[in-house]
Amino acid sequence: MVKSKINIRFQIFSFCFLGNKFFSSSTSTVLRSYKYLSPRQTVNIIAIEAPKYGQGSYTIAQITYILQACYTAYSAAKRLARITFNLNHRLESNDELKTSIHTGWFGCGAYGGNRTIMIILQILAAKLAGIDRLIFHTVTSDYVDDQRRAIAFLTNLFQEDRTHFVLDDLIESIHQENFQWGWSNRT
Repeated sequence: MVKSKINIRFQIFSFCFLGNKFFSSSTSTVLRSYKYLSPRQTVNIIAIEAPKYGQGSYTIAQITYILQACYTAYSAAKRLARITFNLNHRLESNDELKTSIHTGWFGCGAYGGNRTIMIILQILAAKLAGIDRLIFHTVTSDYVDDQRRAIAFLTNLFQEDRTHFVLDDLIESIHQENFQWGWSNRT
């Protein structure tokens, strides 16, 4: 059994407003909103498809899939950041790089996913992958309740006497919370 020590410190969120509003924006609004970066920056894009159209409580398989997908993507992003840095600077450096992931509630629009569980699983994946900063983008400003529920759940989960977990036990703890699927917003 593999035990993972997870130290949760909540300087993780920086919420921004984005999302489907981009789709309905006029060309002039989009053109006024971009900023040309000079010097240019290398940006790595992660694409993860969330589970679709679930009903009732999230299953262990769905929770595991989301956690594994995020962990795999975040770990790859951290490794790729190092490789890209070394290639761009034409050197082999072991200096510590800070890795930031910009994310959001993937699967919580058209697929009807639960926003609170998505925050929880992405925080856990980021911590397991050694990500330094998780920047969460939202479509609207109604994220406060979801954020508060996620932080309360994680704080309770990682009390002083529970700092070591077998990953299966962690997933089971999330499953026992009976997070419910929502409804598609038809986007």
